[in-house]
Amino acid sequence: MRKINYRRIVLSVLMLSFLGAGTLMAAEETVEGGDPLLALSGFAYLGAGLAIGLAALGTGIGMGILVGSAVQGIARQPEATNQIRVTMIIGIAFTEALALYALVISFLVLFTK
Repeated sequence: MRKINYRRIVLSVLMLSFLGAGTLMAAEETVEGGDPLLALSGFAYLGAGLAIGLAALGTGIGMGILVGSAVQGIARQPEATNQIRVTMIIGIAFTEALALYALVISFLVLFTK
């Protein structure tokens, strides 16, 4: 069992809170009068960036695992190459669809009022 590194967790939370506070302050400075609803648009940009970034990271890891397992399967059973290849391509399509859903969600977060 891995030991939990609490220092890294606390540091990550502090960095995210400073990033959020900085985004809010920068948004308030750009808006005359300091309207809090308009100031939250900075968080929309942050949320959209995090959504697509984490989705791309997750799908990249998923595709790497998927293709690696397919290559191992083909190496162990060369006679099942066509069946493994078709299954791998379908799996890649479903995995890539998750990244496209995240892209749509990030656009919705950015461009809806």
